[in-house]
Amino acid sequence: MNNPVDISQRKFFRAKFSKTKEAVFISHLDLVRCLTRCFRRADLPLWYTQGFTPRVYLNFPLPLSLGVEGEREFFDFAVIAEKSAVEISAAEIRERLNEKLPDGLHIIDVYEPQNAVADIKSAAYEISANGDITKQFEEFINQERILSKKHTKSKGMVEIDIKPYINLQKITFETLKTYIKIILPSGSTLNINAGVFVNALAEFCGVSPENFYSKRTEIFTEDGHEFV
Repeated sequence: MNNPVDISQRKFFRAKFSKTKEAVFISHLDLVRCLTRCFRRADLPLWYTQGFTPRVYLNFPLPLSLGVEGEREFFDFAVIAEKSAVEISAAEIRERLNEKLPDGLHIIDVYEPQNAVADIKSAAYEISANGDITKQFEEFINQERILSKKHTKSKGMVEIDIKPYINLQKITFETLKTYIKIILPSGSTLNINAGVFVNALAEFCGVSPENFYSKRTEIFTEDGHEFV
């Protein structure tokens, strides 16, 4: 069992990381396990929560869906200051972790959090599909309603109209692929991820959702600034 640690001896950090290549198929729970092992192998003193069942403190402000690539993802953690005679710098934490992380996971930056998790309001995605579907997409986006199924904690799976929440930024066709850039609401108040959007688009086009590839490129606060 971990010994109790005075909370004044812990220091909080936020890590910005990317999740690409084969790593997109690592589930959220497996990602937590992977990072926990990497912290241990990097000899970084992670802080554990207190109580009867202590657990490592790793908090993801907006967990990424399985199969979705992430260019700028985040997780919060805390280290125990007393475990090191010399305080570990954010840069050293980044370097040590990157030496132990598997291919497809990369720490971009480590710093002290500036935004609260509750500040998250939206996220930008890039959806790609083989072939030219620009005409189909125009018909899709011009529908009076765009219905899609979404899982909720209180009611389970429900069907909602997502059209009011789709902020279309750009659609292009290049190198035999169609690229759709959108911003969707994210966070604790309302969260519509890329999967909800892709399921509706795939059904409209009469193809499998697997024909589309999703990438989350940015997470924003209510004022439109990057979450940091």
